[in-house]
Amino acid sequence: MVDSSIVRAHVQAATGQKGALRPGSGARPRRTTSKWHIAVDTFGRPVRFILTGGNISDAKLAIPLLTGLDARHVLADKAYDGHAILNHVEASGARPIIPRRICMPRRREFDPAVYKLRHRIERTIGKLKQLRRVATRYDRLPHDYLATLYLAAIAFRC
Repeated sequence: MVDSSIVRAHVQAATGQKGALRPGSGARPRRTTSKWHIAVDTFGRPVRFILTGGNISDAKLAIPLLTGLDARHVLADKAYDGHAILNHVEASGARPIIPRRICMPRRREFDPAVYKLRHRIERTIGKLKQLRRVATRYDRLPHDYLATLYLAAIAFRC
């Protein structure tokens, strides 16, 4: 299963070098958002994270998230309904369980009973966002925040 979630960066994480505001930059520093893309296994345990800016679409990171993962089904929401993603999933031997967008001419089977299992990734995201440090990005550097996500994911493996 793949999905993503947007987090807002704390004011101190959005500032310039060493946490200082640039002189003459105004009363407030710019606000930024980050988005983490997540892949989970059948039980809702996080397998892979990718961190991007908040303006990056979900579909752009689906193929890197799924590359190298062994799956029989790939569950995702309508944001992941695209030709490239569907071709990648089918080439890997998995069956895409993605609702069809109205604008997509490509017809395929859709199993609503299997799609109901998607609640597991939504619950995983909800549990991760209950952690204050994950819900609000306090880290200025992206690799530090990504490490926080992986540390939070350890609790799902125990």
